[in-house]
Amino acid sequence: MKYSKLWLILFVASLVATTGGFAQTIEDFNSEINFANVPGGWDVFSCDANYVTHSGAFSGGALVLEREGISWGCGAQYTLPTTQDWTGKQVSFWVNIDSVEFTTINFQVFDAVDGEQWEQKVSQSPQQGAWVEFVATISPEYFHDVGNGGVGDDALDVTQITKFNIILFNNGELFRRKVMFDEFTLQDVPTTQPLVESFEGTVTIEDPSATPTPGAWNTFSCDSTFLDSSLAHDGTVSFAIQRDGVSWGCGMQYALPQAQDWTGKAVSVWIHIDSTEFTGLNFQIFDAVDNEQWEQKIVTNPLAQGWQQIVAHIDPAYYHDVGNGGLGDKNLDVTQISKFNIIFLNRGENFRRQINVDDIRIIDSPIRSLTDAHTVEDFDSGVTFEGPSATPTPGLWNSFSCDSAYVSADGSLSGQALVIEREGVSWGCGVQYALPAPENWRGKNVSFWVHIDTVEFTSINFQVFDAIDGEQCEQRVSQSPQQGEWVEFVAQISPEYFHDVGNGGLGNGRLDVTQIVKFNLIVLNNGENFRRTIRFDEIRLQDAFDSAPVIEDFEGTVTFEDPSATPTPGVWNSFSSDTVFVTDKFGHEGSSSLVIKKAGVGWGCGAQYALPSTQDWTDMAAIVWIYVDTVEFTGYNFQVFDAVDGEQWEQKIVTNPLAKGWQPIVAQIDPAYFVDNGNGGVGDGQPDPSQITKFNIIFLNRGENFARTFYVDDIRVIESELVTSIINDLNLIPSEFTLTQNYPNPFNPTTTIEYSLENTAEIQLSIFNVLGQKIRTLVNGKQGSGGHSIQWNGRNDAGTTVASGVYVYVLRSDEVMLSRKLMLLK
Repeated sequence: MKYSKLWLILFVASLVATTGGFAQTIEDFNSEINFANVPGGWDVFSCDANYVTHSGAFSGGALVLEREGISWGCGAQYTLPTTQDWTGKQVSFWVNIDSVEFTTINFQVFDAVDGEQWEQKVSQSPQQGAWVEFVATISPEYFHDVGNGGVGDDALDVTQITKFNIILFNNGELFRRKVMFDEFTLQDVPTTQPLVESFEGTVTIEDPSATPTPGAWNTFSCDSTFLDSSLAHDGTVSFAIQRDGVSWGCGMQYALPQAQDWTGKAVSVWIHIDSTEFTGLNFQIFDAVDNEQWEQKIVTNPLAQGWQQIVAHIDPAYYHDVGNGGLGDKNLDVTQISKFNIIFLNRGENFRRQINVDDIRIIDSPIRSLTDAHTVEDFDSGVTFEGPSATPTPGLWNSFSCDSAYVSADGSLSGQALVIEREGVSWGCGVQYALPAPENWRGKNVSFWVHIDTVEFTSINFQVFDAIDGEQCEQRVSQSPQQGEWVEFVAQISPEYFHDVGNGGLGNGRLDVTQIVKFNLIVLNNGENFRRTIRFDEIRLQDAFDSAPVIEDFEGTVTFEDPSATPTPGVWNSFSSDTVFVTDKFGHEGSSSLVIKKAGVGWGCGAQYALPSTQDWTDMAAIVWIYVDTVEFTGYNFQVFDAVDGEQWEQKIVTNPLAKGWQPIVAQIDPAYFVDNGNGGVGDGQPDPSQITKFNIIFLNRGENFARTFYVDDIRVIESELVTSIINDLNLIPSEFTLTQNYPNPFNPTTTIEYSLENTAEIQLSIFNVLGQKIRTLVNGKQGSGGHSIQWNGRNDAGTTVASGVYVYVLRSDEVMLSRKLMLLK
């Protein structure tokens, strides 16, 4: 968590405005929203739910649209207070989508002359779970006539804009999605983006080379390349690549005139493709330190021909090491970019295609990670202090028992931080904030980051006051921060976590979390006689952690025994580990966690827990919080044992997460997810989730010869959130359509799917993963009556072999949907 937070802060700090000047806020959703379809108001269409929320907002509040996947999509419309002239303008808006399984976002405008509705496609490829800025340029050539509104003079008058629509197309997937919109602004069209190449002037092309000429282009795996004067994006010329479908693809490379710093940047490329039958676009960069080659997949199978903007974000988190160039220090240095590749993957179809490239620019990156909390205070703007008071001024800070308190950028987490200095005599020191108005904090947490220059202290306490009777209630948040490091502490706002301090308020003995008026952050220092400095930053109000039943949080007594075929119920053991113990210095939600240490030799290590009694985990999922001190390992496996015959069943949960820090791992408890690993139990071949007796958490370490440490915490069992909408309901299946079980099943590498149609019909046969995301379309079109058969080779639409696991294949027509599960094993 700490590392992702710091990355966000550094990343946001690197962003600068992309506009040339004027910017006007249309809507930020921070105040009351009128959903009345009146001037200055919003309306929504084709939505199952819509509301404004502060949870997860980009800043302040956000508009949320929720929609089931059936049908074409959903959207929101805003009617301007007055007709506006948008000549030379663009509309910027931030979007967060909880799934990448969708088609596109479109932007529509209406002019006041005749009410015509005009549309442009804004985006094909958002980033799942991140806030991305989309920009619609308001110029007639970017729009086409939708044809479903207005009497029409066939001319978009951008001086007479009356309203606009934001529309999300969802490709008809059968699962629910949530989309958030925020920060609509009207701004000048930017003119200062550095242009790498527009192909309008002299362009030098040379043969591929390991040492290309700076400022020159070369191409690889192409049949022909040329400057195309018949097709361009903004100008009169573009760069054209022609390639027959045999082999893996083709591409182009540009050697920068000198190494460049692309921190916080993105590369914008306009692409025109004459056919949608291809795999995708990859983008590669080389750093000048060791010439390593790094790659990200930008987009797979866009659904539209014609010019479209593709954006590659320059951040190490998006790239993996290609491994075919450079001596390699295994660290991508984005401050030293020396050249880049644009690669078109073509899946080997045997026909000719042409790709045109134009207007390559370096822009400020339009992506930010999800902000999952409402900011109470970040200390980056004006902060007002007053002396300690029983009746503090709303919206102001005060401090108590401090020698000095001030705001400073020195040593801050981001921007500025609140600094408290205190000699060690006496019990401690703290700060208090009076909320502008009483707030409802039911079901919330308060997150705050703390930096302490010494570990010699007692604890951090968090206090809240309610408006009913001024009662002062307290909880101890942490015992063990890290010396000299920023650490996030979380106070859970629920009455059972607090006790009455007894030194404030008349008191009815009950904390009312719906009426919070102020709070205190207190550092207790154990009376040591030396000076300390404490910094606070990024205080946020966020949704509470999952309240599901806890199997183990390692906060109390934990009993270990040696590995055994008949373990003691309620006891832990470990296997293939060098050491295993509980630490009281590093936890996820609390102060403790399970520690497993293992040197790299061998296959892996793990921990086992024998449940106190046999449990029914039908339709449940297990959540385990994991922290790994290095990303150099293989993955996590999760195993369960059933009480019927002691069989041991296993699923691979995740392989090679790309970030250190606490992260939740979810194992779905459904027989379809497990395979018999064959080393336990007499075996009836059927895992019984209603009879779970013990489970294993296994870390696979790929045999590297160095020691690593794994932390485990907060193991819970919750109701499964697995999408179940793709289910075969036999009562609704007409007898004239059939879909048989694939064979072989499980399979590797291919399986056969058979189905029959009584009449000629337009059908689609698709493969979905367990999240309901479509990964492969096998059939899409009209087929005649009778039996049909098709093979699936375990690859997705991008031509990449998918991971082992359970998938769902779905046969659909206008009136019928049939589905079955299949399993790929490697």
